[in-house]
Amino acid sequence: MNNEAEVLEEKQNQNQNGNKKGKGSVVTIILLILIILGLVAYIAYDKGLILKDKTETKEESKKNKKETETTEENKTTTEEIKSVDLTKCLNTTNLTYTNLNENQENVGLEILTNSDITKLKINWDKFGPISGATAWTSTNEELNITSLSAKVKSGFVGGEGQDPKGTILFYLMEDGTVEYTKVFNLVENVGYNVNYTYDKDTNGSIIGQHFESQGKVKNVEGTVKIYTAQVSNGQTGYMTTIAAKRDGSFYDLGYAIRN
Repeated sequence: MNNEAEVLEEKQNQNQNGNKKGKGSVVTIILLILIILGLVAYIAYDKGLILKDKTETKEESKKNKKETETTEENKTTTEEIKSVDLTKCLNTTNLTYTNLNENQENVGLEILTNSDITKLKINWDKFGPISGATAWTSTNEELNITSLSAKVKSGFVGGEGQDPKGTILFYLMEDGTVEYTKVFNLVENVGYNVNYTYDKDTNGSIIGQHFESQGKVKNVEGTVKIYTAQVSNGQTGYMTTIAAKRDGSFYDLGYAIRN
């Protein structure tokens, strides 16, 4: 009897051990499957095969769009801009252009652009003698430039002729057009005065001054940069300001304003 009991107990122990081993194998297999599934899911997510969180997807889309736009903008503003060809003026004939120059007129004036505000910085030590003013109290002054139709991309102090009285402020607009302000105004029987627009109080007394845009230079569009150049009609020569287009052709701004 004791032998039979011992045999039976031994079989029960073997069955229990077998069950434990079987359960352990199942658990191991399940863990391996979960690990494999996790790895597959991670790889698929990383490769974009599984949809990511909507917010993350939108942010990535915006980032990619911005990078594309920046690349296109850089391409547009650098690679496709050709050098100015001084034989390709779009609004004059029988005139010869030479001495292309990126420098602005050195008359003590500087156009400042900041956000939507455009100002003219005046260095009176330089501009004073040119202006014809009898006295001035400061070496630097900033005056507003108003009546501009849109935001100014950049400003340029240019002009036409051989005298500083021909100085003109040019505003390259973001849409490729050009606006302008003549710095001096010819007054009959008086001479040249600085072309201020005066600020007045309710009594009509002058309390300040500023400059105003005189509008767009007609039939000028697609401008990317403004320069000065020398122009000759075969008999006389003088300085003018030109507006270059992306393809290398240009407009004579002085001629356009005069005509």
